[in-house]
Amino acid sequence: MAIKKEDFLSFAKALPEDCEINLRNAMSRAYYAAYHGCLEIYEADRSANGGVHNKLIIALKNSPDRKDRQLGIILDQLRLLRRTADYYLSESITLSDKQTAIKQAEKLLAILAQ
Repeated sequence: MAIKKEDFLSFAKALPEDCEINLRNAMSRAYYAAYHGCLEIYEADRSANGGVHNKLIIALKNSPDRKDRQLGIILDQLRLLRRTADYYLSESITLSDKQTAIKQAEKLLAILAQ
């Protein structure tokens, strides 16, 4: 059974806000909703340094199109939130962080839908 980018975002929104692990997972899933949304339309810059996620962000940020650059900025912000949630376990995560990630992912997906 295949899932869609919207499934990641729905899951992020549905996670209870009763513990930090759920906040962290919500932030991560919100990022992947946005990432997969961009992957449906855009290709990564294979000449850019870094991993596949960074290559996609670089391609968007370096685009001559203003909308693409905006998407790159939002996706990069979401990636930084995800990295904090997934890798920096000593840093506290708040409900506000989760809400920011979800709002930014919704914004990115809305721009993609235009």
